[in-house]
Amino acid sequence: MDINAQKLLCFVDASHATDLQKMRSITGFICTYCGGAIVYQSKTQSITAGSSCESEFIAAFSACKVA
Repeated sequence: MDINAQKLLCFVDASHATDLQKMRSITGFICTYCGGAIVYQSKTQSITAGSSCESEFIAAFSACKVA
């Protein structure tokens, strides 16, 4: 990875229905610029996702709002 390249990269993932009590998924993302982390977050999603695909879309949308 070239740390001098001026690139904003965001990596997003979700874990579907990890919270067994509320059946909520967990969102995690990190955004880097020039190889260094500038923002990251991991939290339980506020709504219940019906599938792992929906959980991933919710996670991606959360990351886009922050980026």
